[in-house]
Amino acid sequence: MTIHSIIPIEDIFSIYQLPPQEQLQIIELNGIKAEVRLVEENIFEIQRIYTTNLQDYLRPELQPGARIKANYTIPNKR
Repeated sequence: MTIHSIIPIEDIFSIYQLPPQEQLQIIELNGIKAEVRLVEENIFEIQRIYTTNLQDYLRPELQPGARIKANYTIPNKR
């Protein structure tokens, strides 16, 4: 079953709640917004992408679970 919705899957299916210690962040990768979580220092794992281009969902480097290396720091929210 495929669900096409702008509502996060965690809100649709409450069993997919992330543990509170995981901090998700939204970053931009070559013009595509991605929700990621920090795995190690400067290593992020993609959780989901936000794009209207269907071809972006077929790119292996943007699939959920793919890891990327960041060369920048994320500012703290105040």
